[in-house]
Amino acid sequence: QSDPGASGGWDAVISGRGAHMTIQNIKSTWGGIGLELYANYGTGYGLDSVSVLDCIVEDTWRDGIRSVYANTNVLIDGNTINRVGRVDIAGYSFDTTSWISSFQGDNVTIQNNTCYGSPGEGFLLQDAGVSGLNHLVQDNELCGSLSSTIYFSSVGNGIVRRNFIYGTTNSNYQNSSHSSALTFGNEDLGFWSDHCDNISVYNNLVAFRNYGLTLDDAKAHGFSNFLFYHNTIVDCHYRTGIWSNGTQ
Repeated sequence: QSDPGASGGWDAVISGRGAHMTIQNIKSTWGGIGLELYANYGTGYGLDSVSVLDCIVEDTWRDGIRSVYANTNVLIDGNTINRVGRVDIAGYSFDTTSWISSFQGDNVTIQNNTCYGSPGEGFLLQDAGVSGLNHLVQDNELCGSLSSTIYFSSVGNGIVRRNFIYGTTNSNYQNSSHSSALTFGNEDLGFWSDHCDNISVYNNLVAFRNYGLTLDDAKAHGFSNFLFYHNTIVDCHYRTGIWSNGTQ
């Protein structure tokens, strides 16, 4: 347990380079960031073969679990994340609070996690760069993200399947019956990639959101090889459950 004080400045940080590591059965509460996988060498260097398993992260000021700067072969599996907070970090204007976030990752698997209460995105995968292979998000239960629950932002080559995503009007979980369950966007973040292509989304269950699916083609590239099938979207505010560049 850490005490971030008024600024939320203390983090539980796992750092290194080139190591095979497993972080398991850790409880992190009242930290700035719950657990951070961070290679302290700048953009282009990252950790390899890191697993975060069966951890509990609660009441953070910022993200729950964060993987940053070109980490490869990352497994985030079986964790419970509750009540993450808002983040504004100087120099990271693209950043937002998430249960789990990955920036410039490669071969990232996020599965079997249970998450409640986020004022920002739920799972945020950003700017995977020129490689950006094999992003897999599956078998998670996600409730109460105020913004998009699963958000691929300029990330290609991904599978999103068998997730249970729902909103709630419970004030303890951010009153998040709105926004989109699944969002895929082509954005220029000022780094490597501004495309979101080669995505398969199937067998997900979505309830009580504004939209089930949002496609946000801010850079007007279009979406190449985007497959959306066998998903169930119920009780969304907008009947179609789908939003694409202003068209419902």
